Amino acid sequence: MTGSFVRQPLLKLLNRQNPLTRIEKLERRGRPRPSASVDQLEELTSAAPNLFTSEYTFTNVYVESDGTKTQISPVLSAVKEANQTHSSTGTNFVDDDDLFVTLEANTFYAFDLYVYATANDDTPDINMDWTMPASTAGVWGAPGRDVDNATNPGLSPVGAPGAVSTTSVSAALSMGLKSGESVLAKFSGSFWTTYAGTMQFRWAHLNSSGVAWDVTVRKGSALIVTKVG
Repeated sequence: MTGSFVRQPLLKLLNRQNPLTRIEKLERRGRPRPSASVDQLEELTSAAPNLFTSEYTFTNVYVESDGTKTQISPVLSAVKEANQTHSSTGTNFVDDDDLFVTLEANTFYAFDLYVYATANDDTPDINMDWTMPASTAGVWGAPGRDVDNATNPGLSPVGAPGAVSTTSVSAALSMGLKSGESVLAKFSGSFWTTYAGTMQFRWAHLNSSGVAWDVTVRKGSALIVTKVG
């Protein structure tokens, strides 16, 4: 059975069911376009649903209700809208103010995280992890990391091009920072959920110090999570 054999009968069937085709035929014959009642518009949208919905697209679609916005697309995203600075002598984690999304239960996701960060000293570096719904399992990582980065901040690639050093999505990853220099790094991962809940990015100083140094995750950092299955 060839593709054209399947496609032609399907097109004929759609043409018979689609009111748009009937309207176009009337116009070609010089007849006036009929006015549409509410019932006719409902028939039109039910006969040709894909002309009026964003089904199977991968763009963010929001439904506004009482001032709230809900993402209903397979792609969830969060963008950091302002710099966030954590000043500490310790290594306690803080929730990122912007980088979080809501997950469904029993779903497989893949994600990319773009971290744009800086510090006001070489000492603290940055440690990163997630809070996830209970029983979530998966991995995340980035090109091989160089933790001692006083002279070489950021990520130090190792192995084959594109090689990724991964760890459990429930474990932390660290990245070196150099005083006064901003680092942009990409992390990727995938995971299964068992329960619905929030995927929340968290970060902290990697190293403690007697001085309360600043670590800043900057505006423009982003989280993109794709529902795969």
